Amino acid sequence: MKYDDLAWHLGGEFPEELDERHAGTHIGMFLGWIIKRGLYSDLLGELAPDDILAVQNGLLSGTQFLQRVCDGKLTNEDMNEEANVFAQDYYASDDYIDDYAQVFADIGPTLYHVTDDNVNALKVENFLDKAFQAWKMSRG
Repeated sequence: MKYDDLAWHLGGEFPEELDERHAGTHIGMFLGWIIKRGLYSDLLGELAPDDILAVQNGLLSGTQFLQRVCDGKLTNEDMNEEANVFAQDYYASDDYIDDYAQVFADIGPTLYHVTDDNVNALKVENFLDKAFQAWKMSRG
């Protein structure tokens, strides 16, 4: 299952003045959180152990990892079983992008203008941690 793809965001409403990598910032920040919380799949761990360590140590952003290792795509193969169920309930339902939009409401003309930096990634990690805990509690 493909949850998101950088290519889906290009064209249309994507701002001409931005580099294409901006189309994947929201995807990469989610993936970075997955990696930092140890929720990535065994397959991903086998494919890119050094890059995973680089994300965990803050040397590589989730967006850079998305582009370097995952060809701009977020799929079920990137996450472990628990993370996939969460992603189906939260990411695929647009709850993630709604929370992302709320956090970055004043960032610029579009959500594509969110910069891929540690400050913004921490904001995303904070609301994802809360959403993940609420999701786990709702499941009993």
